[in-house]
Amino acid sequence: RRVHGENRERYCDLVLARQLEAYTRHAPAIRAGLGSLAPLPVLAALFSPAEVELLICGRPTMDIALLRSQTEYGAGVSENSNIVKWLFEVLAEFSPEEQCNFLRFVWGRSRLPTTAAGFTNKFTIKALDHSRPDSALPTTHTCFAVIDLPRYTSKEILRAKLMYAMMSCVSIDGDTDSAARDVYRN
Repeated sequence: RRVHGENRERYCDLVLARQLEAYTRHAPAIRAGLGSLAPLPVLAALFSPAEVELLICGRPTMDIALLRSQTEYGAGVSENSNIVKWLFEVLAEFSPEEQCNFLRFVWGRSRLPTTAAGFTNKFTIKALDHSRPDSALPTTHTCFAVIDLPRYTSKEILRAKLMYAMMSCVSIDGDTDSAARDVYRN
């Protein structure tokens, strides 16, 4: 069936129900897994629910200083390059939601690790040589946390091109869209 004016509320109700119930099967397994590390009463005494979330999921806001400390620079760029300075300035100016979108675009995840030790890959910034850099978009390699940035001529252009690329590249999150369609088909 298709979504149209008369059934849109039912569709929204079904999608919401699916999202709310998405992890009910998984919660007991997660609880058992945590319990295998240490007895649950001990964990409950040591950590609040918010602390457990932080340990598992990371901080909800991006720690720019931590990201900067875990950054490597490819050929043709350094921490003093304009595109690198502008990138970190733009990231600091982003809202938490935009920072989350940046991490998804670059790394395929929505949060940074909480400490430097949690980084399995360093974030890498490389220059992308292009004959018309202001018309090019940045590219990423999410498995390796690498971004290839054209040598933009201004911070404003970098921001605009990065925002466009982040918002246009949603294929990594395609599961949500297909899950919503599957709910409605049932």
